[in-house]
Amino acid sequence: MLSADRPPAAHQGRASARNRKPRSLATRLTAWYIVSSFSLVLVSTGILYAALLSGLVHQDDQILFNKMHVVRGLVQALVPNDANIAQEIGEDADAPRQTYVRVQTRDGTILHESPGMATDVHRSLFPAPYPSIDEAQGGTMIWMNGRPLRVVSARLSSRIGTAVPPELVIQVATDVSADENLLAWYRAALIAVVVAALLICAAAGHQIARVGLSPLRAISHATGKIGTTTLSTRIEVDGLPTELRELALTFNQMLNRLESSFSRLSQFSDDIAHELRTPISNMLVATEVALNRARTVEEYRDILESNLEDSAQLSRMVQSLLFLARADNPGTKIDREIIDVEHELALIHDFYEAAAIESGLKLLKSCDSKLDATVDRTLFQRAISNLVANAIAHTPRGGTVHLSGRDYREFVLVEVSDTGDGIAPDHLPYVFDRFYRVDQTRSTDSGHVGLGLSIVKSVALLHGGSVEIDSVEAKGTCVALRFPKMGTLPPQLQDYEIVNRA
Repeated sequence: MLSADRPPAAHQGRASARNRKPRSLATRLTAWYIVSSFSLVLVSTGILYAALLSGLVHQDDQILFNKMHVVRGLVQALVPNDANIAQEIGEDADAPRQTYVRVQTRDGTILHESPGMATDVHRSLFPAPYPSIDEAQGGTMIWMNGRPLRVVSARLSSRIGTAVPPELVIQVATDVSADENLLAWYRAALIAVVVAALLICAAAGHQIARVGLSPLRAISHATGKIGTTTLSTRIEVDGLPTELRELALTFNQMLNRLESSFSRLSQFSDDIAHELRTPISNMLVATEVALNRARTVEEYRDILESNLEDSAQLSRMVQSLLFLARADNPGTKIDREIIDVEHELALIHDFYEAAAIESGLKLLKSCDSKLDATVDRTLFQRAISNLVANAIAHTPRGGTVHLSGRDYREFVLVEVSDTGDGIAPDHLPYVFDRFYRVDQTRSTDSGHVGLGLSIVKSVALLHGGSVEIDSVEAKGTCVALRFPKMGTLPPQLQDYEIVNRA
């Protein structure tokens, strides 16, 4: 049984694997280079050694077979000459490469034998004879008195009618000590070459890894200097390899986004402080004035009403900021349901129609029939309402605000257009930024703090859609919201529960 206070062995193994210090990339590259290059050297030396060994064996076999053929010719002569046979089998007995020949009958009677062969190469060491010399495949390696010998034996038929017995056995042996000495020297040389190759491969691999990874060290050194105050630093891409150049460019692009985000965050913080300062200052001043001396009930009421308006503005601002903060959270979920877009646009039209008439505007509505969308009803209404309220606020008397809905194959398009003042091209890229106002002279007393279009954009993104704006100065503005249908939603949004509309 496992002890209650001891983790299982598998958990201990995983923990030790996690705590093990990972090997550096330079170490891995060096190891791979050593293994690959050393394996190539090792295989090459092995092939060379095998080729040399094969060549020596073939040479030795040729010596054996040549000797066997010569002796066979002498033995099978019409008139065998024993003196010639003795001379042939004895001439190599004292040569640097000693070669021995023995001719005997099948019952073991020796007819001819090289001098010293009886003691140097005993006939019992020879393998079984081949059926004939022509069928011999190769010799066999043996050791006799510490000497390496290559031996072969074969049956030999004599000519009929001669005094030689009709069936003989010929045994040939050759001393291959020189070959063994050469192979020993070659093995020592190969071992020295292999050891030297291993050391050279290790040194070369380390140097190659060091030089090859120097751009990475430069990138690491450059990125180590980047902080909140040095976000403008960029990695130098000139001279980098293609792969690292792409990495550096990608990292620089990320730094561009971070710098932009950090700048917007800093600006956002400044804007929040500025926007909150005005109503809070108004409330403080009004309260100090009220407490400066005794006042009538009506005066206190006016001051309280002024503080109430500022408090309501602060509340709206805080609620909008909280909504935007939640919308920025990737884990934010929305309650989707199938809505009738024409019905929802009609409700918004009816709600703002009185305000439009009071401002001297025409509020029009058009929508495709039976147009459904799978959205969060509350967020949908809030986004469209912000656009309509914004259009009414920036359209002079006598103008028109048009609210429309269209059905496209992959999405539902809702547009709010007006014939108002329009927006200059320089401002269009920033109108969806928080606290951004085209007319900086407008007072926050009107309640417009530059968060309406930011909320519209966040609602569109929460639904997996998009928002676009097109504007011409003195002619009007058109804002288009796209809400994808359920079949075209991003995968992360398709698992939300859908509430069917009754």
